[in-house]
Order: sequence, then structure tokens, then C-alpha cells
Amino acid sequence: MRPFCGNRPVFDMAVKKPIVEDEFGVPAQITIGEYRETFCLNSPTWTPDDFEKQWHRAVKQLVCGGDAACLVTWHTPEALARGWVLYRDASNVHVQEMLFVDPKRRPRLTDDGAVVDIAARATTTEEGQPVSEWCTSTDELTAFLDRDPRGAHNPGVETDPDA
Repeated sequence: MRPFCGNRPVFDMAVKKPIVEDEFGVPAQITIGEYRETFCLNSPTWTPDDFEKQWHRAVKQLVCGGDAACLVTWHTPEALARGWVLYRDASNVHVQEMLFVDPKRRPRLTDDGAVVDIAARATTTEEGQPVSEWCTSTDELTAFLDRDPRGAHNPGVETDPDA
């Protein structure tokens, strides 16, 4: 099943303001074209700003030539638990929300917030059902970075001038 890459490939992801934490975590929202979802951030050690910084670093690495990135939404001291995974395919970017339950396929979260060992993109489940995914573009990810100074001038992420 090929995801729809329509006329409105807008991408945005942010902590909802004002920040109000409840028993489930801190509400945040992702927008991919017409799709919009509110979800909760959960971490024993990260602030909402830490999440947003990680998202911007990961998006910038993808825009600068990376194949995949994970925008963390939930982690424990032991493991990465949930995130939005972005897979680059030329100028298209496929986005899948993932709950990381299989320790063999779980990416790792490094001490500096980078996500490594992201599994290759799958478009069907083990049962043969299509995986839910949305499509945006590297141009929209660049626009996302440009809307926030953390993305436009993110320290610690090298920019490839040829990307």
C-alpha cells in the first residue's frame, strides 16, 4: 500500500501550550498534512523542552541526508518505548508511529538523545496488514526547522552543504 503524498504535506510537532502535565504525561501534537494527533510525552528525566530539542536534532539529521530518524515521545531509563519514525525516500518522508516492544527491533536512545539502530521501514505487519503511515517531504521538514530557532541553528548537528 502506497501512502498518499497529497497536496498538503505540512509537518509540525510541538508540545501543547500552556504546558499542563497530568497523570499520563505532557500533551503534544503532530501534524502531517490533514492528519493531526495529540499524544502524551512521558519521561522520568526529560523536560518538554528536551523532547522538542531531540525532535529538531533528529529532523535536521534526516534533512541533511540521513535515512531514518526517530522523534522520541516516551522513554524509560531502561529503554526507548515509543516514537514517531521518519523514513527518507528521496524527497518523500514516510512517518510511522511506533511502540517499541520487541527488544530485538527496538532502537537505542544514546546519552545525548540520539536514536540509533532504527529498523528498516516496513509497510506491512507480520500478519500482512498495511502499516499506518503518513507522507510528507524534506521541504516540509526544512520548513518545520525554519519555524523554530532550535531547528534553524541547532548546535551539535553538522550541516552538510551538499544535502
